[in-house]
Amino acid sequence: MIIKNKPNNINTKKYWDYRYQHNWRKLGGEDQTKNFFEYILTNLPSEIKKDIKNKRLVDSSCAFGQGVYILSKAFPLANISGVEFSEIALKECKKNYPKLKFERELNGKYFALFSSNTLEHCDYPLHVLHEFIKFVNRYCIILVPYKENPTNRINEHVYSFYDNDFPTQILEFRKIFQKEIFPEHWTGSQLLVIYKKTMKKKFFLPTYFYPFWPPKMATICTTFQFPIKPKKRKTKQTKIFERGASGFCRTCFLPF
Repeated sequence: MIIKNKPNNINTKKYWDYRYQHNWRKLGGEDQTKNFFEYILTNLPSEIKKDIKNKRLVDSSCAFGQGVYILSKAFPLANISGVEFSEIALKECKKNYPKLKFERELNGKYFALFSSNTLEHCDYPLHVLHEFIKFVNRYCIILVPYKENPTNRINEHVYSFYDNDFPTQILEFRKIFQKEIFPEHWTGSQLLVIYKKTMKKKFFLPTYFYPFWPPKMATICTTFQFPIKPKKRKTKQTKIFERGASGFCRTCFLPF
């Protein structure tokens, strides 16, 4: 269910650079990240913990790196990194945890990808989730606010998650776990969702052919602006998506 309430400048890179530089720490952002990851690990099934304990893991949109630190303590044998698109936040990450690894974008394949309280900032979170999955070999672990009331939720949140918003199957990944949890430092509840790769890669339609592809292409994904050049396509249908586009957002594939 898409419920929008988005001022023009919310969730842009400029906006988050300002937030990280001026009030992320002051408003408790670091403690919130820490608490969310503690709840993820508390509710993570034991078989998944065992499976990922010595694998390559990543926290996507890691802010100041508290989630990466908690993962490194829980899985000391794993190869763990954090990804954050704000250079200001990346500097704080490296300052806070100089022995941990932080990057600006996802790189290669990860055995498990963690995303905590990120998708609600995206106009089309399922498109972002599709892109996350391309970098994952086994598990995609998602935590989002659950059943937020659009009339009094945080103004940075442009999407509210309700029942059945996460499909059973996404490409070769199947939803194997979904649980509502109640963090002490959060008003309301959170939804923990886990996808696991359960089949070999087969032919799937490109993301923009799915029924929930947005009909308007004027806006791009403002939270994750990693441009890539559009590929040449032969079919008449796909040429529609290339017309007038200088590139495509790497996460939602909307042209800009």
